[in-house]
Amino acid sequence: MSISVKGRLAIVALIALACFASSVLKLYLGLLCISLLVSFVAVGVVAWLVERLANKRHRGPERRQGRRRRCSTLIDDSRPLSIPTVDHVDTPSTAGHLQ
Repeated sequence: MSISVKGRLAIVALIALACFASSVLKLYLGLLCISLLVSFVAVGVVAWLVERLANKRHRGPERRQGRRRRCSTLIDDSRPLSIPTVDHVDTPSTAGHLQ
């Protein structure tokens, strides 16, 4: 069973096309992986910058002074704390009688 010249050329063309498609696919997958890595890095850098800017806002001088004032008043105030006491507790039975 002999294969004609056209048949052989068709087989060679199919093999060449498969090799080309394979190399294109490998290139595409490689570029896809690289683009995914780059996008993850970009998102990480943006998140880091946003977090850093948010922390700078919370660490402003007015906030630091407020903390100092609060701490100094707690230290300077040596009065004992007042403890509220309960004189009368309404139970369900006494609450109904009072109304």
